[in-house]
Amino acid sequence: MKLAKHLHDLLRFASLGQNLNLHQAAQQVGLSQPSLTRLVQRLEEQFRIHLIERGTHGIRLTGAGELIIRQADFIRRNIDQLHHDINARRIGKRGRLDIGFFTPPTSDPIDGAITRIADSTELELNFHEGSVPQLLIWLRRHMLDVALAMGSVDDLTFNTEHIWKENLAVILPHAHPLLLRERVSWPEISKEKILVRRSFGDNWISDSLRERAAQAACALTMVEMRVSRETLPFLVKKGFGITIMMESSAINLQSDGVSYRLLEGKGASVDITAVWLPENANPALRRFLEEVSNDTKNKISEFL
Repeated sequence: MKLAKHLHDLLRFASLGQNLNLHQAAQQVGLSQPSLTRLVQRLEEQFRIHLIERGTHGIRLTGAGELIIRQADFIRRNIDQLHHDINARRIGKRGRLDIGFFTPPTSDPIDGAITRIADSTELELNFHEGSVPQLLIWLRRHMLDVALAMGSVDDLTFNTEHIWKENLAVILPHAHPLLLRERVSWPEISKEKILVRRSFGDNWISDSLRERAAQAACALTMVEMRVSRETLPFLVKKGFGITIMMESSAINLQSDGVSYRLLEGKGASVDITAVWLPENANPALRRFLEEVSNDTKNKISEFL
């Protein structure tokens, strides 16, 4: 309390720097002239030096008084900036947001939210790629604010929100007979060799695809490979097999010699789910979820 009052006195004293008239300076800071006079005397006693000199033509600041006013102005500017920065953090415009994802966040609602946040805030955005099991581990360790998971997450430890439904696409080499069809089915690709990236030391991708194909009573022949996501289309082009990825990634695929067709039937689309810890109070997380939610509503309304 002493520090706060001392600071308050200094900032009130600084009003003399704008108006070397005790009566007018007192009015400026909402004090009576005697109260401002006592404030000056109190500061002079604290610093043990004269801060103003009185003459026949009014008052003037001593060197010590001018020094206090310069420092008080500096303190006032810093306090104003502090208020601005804290408010920006409170509404999620500053700070840090760690986003985990399994597949690149290029679907419309997520990509739009990230773009708007990057363009309109000073948030430090950090992205972490991992399989869904790994993302949930990182969430529990407070390494992430939010994870964008493929499929539903049935774990009461977390808060979840369905964001979007993404179609699965089959990447095929040019001249593949399945390209004659508008869409392809699980039974049709069950006859193919499907190239799957082995994700971060686990077989979560292949297990997930097997579960989806099983909904159509199909068994897939998969070849797990320790390659990057970008390498799979190249291997498809060279005739080593076909692969499956999200439609948003397939649309952005820039590789000669491959095309894609959407899957149809049960298990041919994937729910994208936002997952976060209930105790996470990061304002940037709330802003991100609001942006994604608003974008999702806008996309849905376009189809209505």
